[in-house]
Amino acid sequence: MMPNPSTGSLSRLLGDSSLHWQPIIDLVNEKPVGAEALFRPPEGNPVEWLAWIDQTDQWKEFTRWEMEQVVSDLALFPSLSNPFFAFFNLSPRQCVSSFLFPWVRCFPSHISPVIEVLEKALERSQLSVLARIGGFHDLDPPVSPC
Repeated sequence: MMPNPSTGSLSRLLGDSSLHWQPIIDLVNEKPVGAEALFRPPEGNPVEWLAWIDQTDQWKEFTRWEMEQVVSDLALFPSLSNPFFAFFNLSPRQCVSSFLFPWVRCFPSHISPVIEVLEKALERSQLSVLARIGGFHDLDPPVSPC
């Protein structure tokens, strides 16, 4: 099943999709140290769906859905004595969008976000924005979603 933008399929897709959390295990002590959120559509290949989202420039809606799912799921994760890392993948456009920052503030205090983005996919303007993100906790976003 390939997406059809004329039928509002992104909303339908997101309503039927989920995130699966793949554990990340420390091989030395055999304990979980984190998990990676993996997008799982109801049908088809996630890569094809993500390519369609990119081609139709619907990243903002997808990112909002993804972050709502991540924050909701992480609220259920137990607090461990060591930091727990939550990995999630973002496109370059998602990563440098200001609407992403308020979501990161919604993470439970015992969970550290790890945003994965391929640097080689970034444009020069996006690289300069990422260079300034180091202090994003100090930013004052207009609205917090949580």
